[in-house]
Amino acid sequence: MPEVPALSGTPGLIAAVADAFADEGSIAQVVGHFEPRTGQRTMAAAVAETLADGGVLLAEAGTGTGKTLAYLVPAILSRQRVLISTGTKNLQEQIYFKDLPVLREALGVPFTKRGKILNNTLVADGENFMWGGTGQSVAGYVIGGIEFSRNHLYKPCTWKVNGGCGATYGGKDWREKNLFECKSCAQLLVFGNYFGGTTDSQGGYWPDAQSLAVNLKLEQNSVAPTTCDVMEDITFYKNFGKNMHAGWAVVGRTGGTQPSTGCTNKPERVLLRDNVFELDATTWTPEAGASSGSWNATEYFLGGTEDLQIVHNTMIAANPTQGTCIPSLFSDGTLILVGDTDGVTKWAGFVFKDNISDYRGCGVAGAGFNGNNAVGSLDAMFTGWVFTKNGIMRTGGDPGHYPTGQIWVTSYTGLFTNFNSGLDGNYRVVNGSAFNNAASDGTNLGADVNGAEAATANSPTGNWPAP
Repeated sequence: MPEVPALSGTPGLIAAVADAFADEGSIAQVVGHFEPRTGQRTMAAAVAETLADGGVLLAEAGTGTGKTLAYLVPAILSRQRVLISTGTKNLQEQIYFKDLPVLREALGVPFTKRGKILNNTLVADGENFMWGGTGQSVAGYVIGGIEFSRNHLYKPCTWKVNGGCGATYGGKDWREKNLFECKSCAQLLVFGNYFGGTTDSQGGYWPDAQSLAVNLKLEQNSVAPTTCDVMEDITFYKNFGKNMHAGWAVVGRTGGTQPSTGCTNKPERVLLRDNVFELDATTWTPEAGASSGSWNATEYFLGGTEDLQIVHNTMIAANPTQGTCIPSLFSDGTLILVGDTDGVTKWAGFVFKDNISDYRGCGVAGAGFNGNNAVGSLDAMFTGWVFTKNGIMRTGGDPGHYPTGQIWVTSYTGLFTNFNSGLDGNYRVVNGSAFNNAASDGTNLGADVNGAEAATANSPTGNWPAP
């Protein structure tokens, strides 16, 4: 067994652990009826010594020793990243929901805890997954981290009032919202999930109360200085989606502060990479009486976010076929719809490169430009932006008001292994095509399709092989 290396920066760790477990130490002051135990102190000291000096520790102790706190306390006081693996889900939940909140208060060490939402099928009439439905209300609360992996999210076809997706309407008019929504979140990894139904008749996503499948938005109900909402360090990586009306919203804030709250922290550091989404606004039309109308296979709604990077994604949005940008950005659809601006604030660090996208009716539009000036739309929202080496399908070719360096094609013919009219296709780039080895890093444009399919292969069934 390899030894754990000694940790730098922990010269007082052993003494700090001893103080924490003292008769009137920090744990006793917070934990009611805390009883110091010799075995617990001995184990905690051994863990602290191993962390500080390096080595390997194999510890065995009976029930009632207090083993969990004996390793958690040294781990927290070391101020290092620590991986803890439990033998049961019950112990995992005890640590996450009970022990860690108590120790954060007792030890006075700020830290985040990462939980996992893993291998679930999530079906809901509102949002299938929601984090942060209202503003922050607990002063000083530090948002932890979540890994959201290998889940399956969709709305059943039987819920679609006006049908058209292959199954009979079930008779109950549900109020459908986004498949995934995050309003106040940080340190979020979304990996290997399957968005939408595997078949039309199983289900998908269509506009009703909301229009886009994935929505990242900074909630604006909290009040400075102690309860400001957070939207930062978010990664969507190697997810697969199909049978959905429209794609992503990453909207952060449209101004520098939240309205009347005094919060000035930025929504920042959001990465979308190697995701494959197949949009179909022909099958997944807005529900009859929907409060949110058609976005016509719009791929991205963006704005108000610092260091937003969208790299190597494949967005297939061939249904319906492209129209002209008349009369509406929404009803005609966009590649990117840039949100409204306050006329003052601009956001740095926007990168959009090496992607495959459909132009839709309006291409890059918004921020005062109705699809007739992509550079103007980007300039209005972002400063120092990068928009390059994207494969864009537009039947009319380059419209002439885009940043240079894009790869324009006028049809999907010959680009993919099996385009299949943009429905249930195989979107691996064909050797020798315009998209082959055309990215800024010398690889194919678009997502790593092999990687995305491998990451999501069993997400709809949950039948993953044992590790």
